[in-house]
Amino acid sequence: MAKLPSVPEATYGALERIRGVVLVDFSSLFSPDRSIWTGPNLETLHQLFVQRFDKGEGDFFAKFREQLDGADDDGLQLAAELLYVQQFFTSLTGPEKKLQNVRRVLGWMSRAVELPRWAVDGLALGLSSDQSFNQHRPYHLAWLIEFLLAWHAEVDQAALVADPARFRSFAMGVEGTQGAHQPMREAWFHMVLPDDFEPMSSRADKRAILASFRSELGHDPSESIDADLADIRRALEPRFGSGFNYCGTKFPRVDVLILAKQQDDERPVHRLHSFDDELRFITFKWRLSVHNGAGRVGSLCLIEDKDAFLLRRLR
Repeated sequence: MAKLPSVPEATYGALERIRGVVLVDFSSLFSPDRSIWTGPNLETLHQLFVQRFDKGEGDFFAKFREQLDGADDDGLQLAAELLYVQQFFTSLTGPEKKLQNVRRVLGWMSRAVELPRWAVDGLALGLSSDQSFNQHRPYHLAWLIEFLLAWHAEVDQAALVADPARFRSFAMGVEGTQGAHQPMREAWFHMVLPDDFEPMSSRADKRAILASFRSELGHDPSESIDADLADIRRALEPRFGSGFNYCGTKFPRVDVLILAKQQDDERPVHRLHSFDDELRFITFKWRLSVHNGAGRVGSLCLIEDKDAFLLRRLR
């Protein structure tokens, strides 16, 4: 199971509500008695925002408000709720800032909308330190809108959301017209099906895990890296328990890493011919900030060689 026990239950409770509203009943995250996530509302938002997409410089919210000119209150509330969903995954924006951003868009409406308690509590902890959720926010929003329009056109929604492989295939088939959407799509897998997909928004990190734990796979890599990672997780769970975190396992050999400060960037600094299972958790090229008495040493990673693991300094 990819759902992390260290994540507050309120976070996964909020994701369950998001899934139920956005993909099932199309009501509202903040006003359950209203129908906000409907096909017509999404079509209007697509016309106003995606078809008038602004890739230029400038403040996101100033441009967003101008693009939404002409939207009624339901359209503005949909934009605010969509922003809540887009911001949810990142840990680089704090919960107060996320709430401030959502309330800012809600403030453009003529009717007052209060955020429910579950929506506030659900933002207590982000799931990934991915800068793209801030830097490429418009692109993420555009992809979510286009994914949901495709979703509304799908007649077999219940079967798709009940089948991780089919849901992934459907989402992979939605290529946003504006680009720069891959992290949002990768995060969306976990947001919708947290038991089945890793809490990661980086395809590079997924590839690095697959490369480092290839021996646990038990078969050749398939066309679906997410299915392969699910198989690897199932192979490792008897040792590490359900919901273990690739990124959070304690590293017991910091003294080895300190050797890197005396070496050139492109050369191996230490060759590990033997290692325990805990050590393997950093062999998927996760960047580590290493410290000693003099302060920051540098960012390091381990990469798998034919018969050993090499510690390298990253630029």
